[in-house]
Amino acid sequence: MMPNLDEVIEWVRSPEFGLTLNRDKKTRDPTQEFFTPTNYIKDKLNQLDGRIFVDPSIPILDNMMGSSQILSEVLIKRMQNGICYEDAIQSIFGLDISEQNVIVSRKRMSIGRKEYRDLMENNFRQGDALKLESFTCWKTVIFGNNLFSME
Repeated sequence: MMPNLDEVIEWVRSPEFGLTLNRDKKTRDPTQEFFTPTNYIKDKLNQLDGRIFVDPSIPILDNMMGSSQILSEVLIKRMQNGICYEDAIQSIFGLDISEQNVIVSRKRMSIGRKEYRDLMENNFRQGDALKLESFTCWKTVIFGNNLFSME
């Protein structure tokens, strides 16, 4: 059975994933990581062109996804607009330089379900967005460096 909105919200906002928001400055400084607070993300998402939340064919990429804090809220907002989980997640993509962040993102965005493992491995990858031509040439919504800008 496909996850419903309540299950997705409970999973992606669970304290397990909130721990990454609380990394101390010493841990963050070598990688320049910054984890965006949920309320800030929700406010910013409300300022975006609403088409990205009602049209699941529009790809969304966070080129510095961290633990998918932003992407998990995008998933929720799409589902709040009537898109089922499987359609909503198909065009959500993330990239991060940290293998640990990729592992956390895959678990978070799969809602803990193994049947979505292949999709998560394809859509959430480790790498440097500045060095991957396949990501830098996209015409999409890009978060991360260009936080909440639309191309």
